[in-house]
Order: sequence, then structure tokens, then C-alpha cells
Amino acid sequence: MSLDFVMDYKHGRLEMGLPYGAESLDKHWVFKKNFTVVLGNPGSGKTTVAVYLNLVQAILQEKKCLVWSSENSDGVLKIMCINAILGGNLKNVSDDQVAQTHDLLAEYMMFADTRKTATMYSIMDAMERNLNTGFHSIVIDPFSSLKIDQDKKKFTTDYNYHYNSITDLRNFQKRTGVAVWLCVHPVTEAQRRRHKDDHEYAGLTPPPGDADAEQGGMFNNRTDDYVVAHRYKAHEDDWNKTFLHVLKVKEELTGGKPTPLNRPVEMVFDGYRFMVDGVDILQKAINEKFDG
Repeated sequence: MSLDFVMDYKHGRLEMGLPYGAESLDKHWVFKKNFTVVLGNPGSGKTTVAVYLNLVQAILQEKKCLVWSSENSDGVLKIMCINAILGGNLKNVSDDQVAQTHDLLAEYMMFADTRKTATMYSIMDAMERNLNTGFHSIVIDPFSSLKIDQDKKKFTTDYNYHYNSITDLRNFQKRTGVAVWLCVHPVTEAQRRRHKDDHEYAGLTPPPGDADAEQGGMFNNRTDDYVVAHRYKAHEDDWNKTFLHVLKVKEELTGGKPTPLNRPVEMVFDGYRFMVDGVDILQKAINEKFDG
């Protein structure tokens, strides 16, 4: 097997990560069928970014993404995605156009009913039952809202349960080939920090590091790719910029690499879409798939 991998690399047969269509993003973070953790403060844009980037890839690959988000209603997420596809406010188009866009979105995104609490294991079970319906990815948002499976927790600590559940999620991803994106929050201490007075964003909360996640370093230990999504939401001018700090790319051979400490990927939100390097990556995907 190891020689096969080497030969596949030598002859260009390895499955490469899929680009989004913007230079700085594709240089550091491409879509792979692996286990990705997205860390971010509340309101930092991690859910929006995760859903948005999966929507772009779902369109490009003609696949479907499942979104399980307990902190954002399926209605709000659908409106966000419909507005993104339209490139504007759905209130400004006809009811027929909204309905058509809603139906189009349903081909690429499914939003789970999160009114009932779920465990990591019930989500994995549900995904496995639906693997034949074209899913290529799942966004779980956030880890902290998942209920503990008491049967699996017997005779162990909370920490060991969570470590085991993350390991089982990683194994699920490897077994099924479905890309898993798990959104996590940082500990309170990380949210209390402030940039120093001589910093460009003096007085504002800096991005958390990998060890700042709730449950500590377990996520960095188990994940393939680790990304921090950070937004200076209280900044007068840059509140609409989401900075992606790529902290870990396990297999750089297939694309991507960590961002420099002070040079994250910059995604600018215009209220409906993200621009990266001045490129509208969603429109680019739409043009590629629907305009030939």
C-alpha cells in the first residue's frame, strides 16, 4: 500500500484537493474529503464561511452538503444561501424566482432539523443511512451543542468521552469518504484577550489559537485540517472581513498549507457574497456549471 501511494504521487494519480477559484484561498486551503475543524469566537463568521464554502463546492461537484446547525435556524441559513445565489436580497425579486432558487438550493444543501438535541453518534448514524443520496460533506455546528451519549459515556470521564467521539467522527470520515467540517468555540480566556495598543486592531479580540478550543488540544490532535475563522465585528471599517488562519494541513502533497502568522486569507463579505482576492468564487462556480 505504501509503495502504491508513492507511485501514485510520482505519476500524478493522487486525488488532489479541489480549488475554489481564488489564488490565496487555493494556495492555503482546498476542499478535501477529510476531517476539518473550524474554530472561531461567537459571531466570528465560522458558520457562514463553512456553509458558504461547502455551497461553492457542492455546485462545482454537483453533490450535496448536509448542515447540522443548532445555533442557526434552517430558515436563516436558507435565506443566507438563497441571497448568496441571487447575489442580492430575495425581497427584491419575484416570488417565482425565490421559489426556483429555493428548489435549486435543495439540490446542493440540506439543512437538518435541530429542534431535538443530537449526539455525535446519532448524526453519524443519520449520515450513514443517507450516503446513497449524493452527500459529499457535512457541517456540524457547533461541537459544544452536541448531547452526550450516556450509553457510550459509561465508565469514562467527559473528556475521554469527547476524545473518543472525535476519534469516532474521524474514523467515520475515513470510512465513508464524506468530508466532515466541525465548528468549535474557544475557551472563555481566549475571548477575554485584547490586541495591544500598538496593534492595527488595538483593543479588539485577537483570533484564537488551536489550543484555545474548548476541550483543548484534542481537535488539533485528531483533525486533518485546522482553520480559524476570525472577524473583527466591532471594527468600524473591517467588520465585514473574515480572516482565515489555516493552522494545519495534514497532507500538503494534495494541496494547501498553513498561512503565515500575520497573513491570513481575507474574505470580504458584501452582505450576500464573499470576495477573495477580488474574485466572486460563488459566481465563478455558478458560471462554470450553468453557463458552460
